[in-house]
Amino acid sequence: TAAALRRELDGRGAELARLGVELAEERRHASKLHGALADRDERLASLGREAEQLHLDLAAEASRAAALRDGLAERDSRYRGLEEELRLAKSSTATALRRFDSEQAARRQLDRKLRDLKGNVRVFCRVRPLVAGNPQALPLASSFADVALASATRAAHRSSGGSARWQAAAAGATFSFPDARTVQLRSPPGALSEADSLSAPAPAFESSSFEYDAVFGPTSTQAELYAQVHELVPSVLDGFDVCIFAYGATGSGKTFTMTGPVADRGLNPRALQDILAHAERRRGEEESVELVFFFFF
Repeated sequence: TAAALRRELDGRGAELARLGVELAEERRHASKLHGALADRDERLASLGREAEQLHLDLAAEASRAAALRDGLAERDSRYRGLEEELRLAKSSTATALRRFDSEQAARRQLDRKLRDLKGNVRVFCRVRPLVAGNPQALPLASSFADVALASATRAAHRSSGGSARWQAAAAGATFSFPDARTVQLRSPPGALSEADSLSAPAPAFESSSFEYDAVFGPTSTQAELYAQVHELVPSVLDGFDVCIFAYGATGSGKTFTMTGPVADRGLNPRALQDILAHAERRRGEEESVELVFFFFF
């Protein structure tokens, strides 16, 4: 029986050892489970913190969305106000354009009437002052008074042949301005004999008057001359053809009248400046300006 007891004791010891091994294994497994549970608790806490932050972000976004809705409503209100202002501005612009077109039509009609009254072709006469220092020139006239025509008459008839006789006749010739449209030429009767007149025909200006649309005396200014043609400038932009030119003998003052010095501009630069000024005031319309120069010698 002692042997049986020993065998039973040995069996119980082996079983106890097996149970110890199993207990250690369970303890290791329990330890792993505790570690995993701690990790899950930490992860859960992190997720909680993230959820809390997401709630805060969501609240901030909701606040921003509310602010954006308020701003959008304000912008919609401003947009509607601007639309109304734009509508009123367009209406005012349309009214102004209609009034402008009406005024333009009325102005063109008045321009046509003015051209009809003054004539589409106008001829002006400008008398240049006698050149100072000319031994046969009289002093410069200071008003519409008699001025000696000796130098001008002699130059006009220099090619007639009887220069000495013409100089004698021209020495007594004068011109005057009875009014703003008339030039009167007169010379003493009998200045040339009948024989002289046969060899060198005398001009018939013993008492001759010539009428023009306007006469400008020796003291006239560039501005006074341009004032007679400035109303034609807008007609160029309306599509009408306008031609202004000077005609006369060499030295009669054509270049001075049409171009003039910088300090006293003539018709051309004044007209060009007015054309550009009128074109500038007509913004919104297509305007093209081309400048061409021709020189004749």
